[in-house]
Amino acid sequence: MSSEENTDWIHDKTEWLKDKHFPYESIASMLTYLRTKSPESFIERVEGNSTAEMPQSYAHWWCNKLAVKKGLETYPLMERWRKRANAWWEKEDAEDAEIIAMFQTWLDLLFIDLTTFPESEMHREGVPILYRDWTISCGIKTAGKKRATRRRAVRYIVDSVNDIFKERGYTEGLQWWKDESELIMLI
Repeated sequence: MSSEENTDWIHDKTEWLKDKHFPYESIASMLTYLRTKSPESFIERVEGNSTAEMPQSYAHWWCNKLAVKKGLETYPLMERWRKRANAWWEKEDAEDAEIIAMFQTWLDLLFIDLTTFPESEMHREGVPILYRDWTISCGIKTAGKKRATRRRAVRYIVDSVNDIFKERGYTEGLQWWKDESELIMLI
């Protein structure tokens, strides 16, 4: 099902809106409630409006559309990383797939670095560095900032993408990412 086929989304699943107990305070509370009332809505997929958008479960799509109407923040993890991807790709508005590609590139760089220099935690230019304040740099080391290990950087990147896929209820994407990151997690 495409979201373009369901442009009048507010009138679909009207039983959800009629439910006087439906929690409107956050997307997380809406999704938790729907998981008990309509688990099939988490299986049904909605493709993005364009190739720039990642697929998601119907429930996640519906709750995020409702959140926009309620003035709530939507997809905070994806949007947080979009700013970083804009800088990485030198673009104004990186697409969802480009955000994931940035992370995949970072893992590839770390994989090469970990296998080439397994015992050295020295920074090599171009290899992602995770600082203890949870920022990542791929440029030159920042003096005075404490770095995490490369393995911790790997874990942070893998977890960040896991969370992005979970934020959208995109189970196929989550499984793909687990398969993609499996080898580097063994190092």
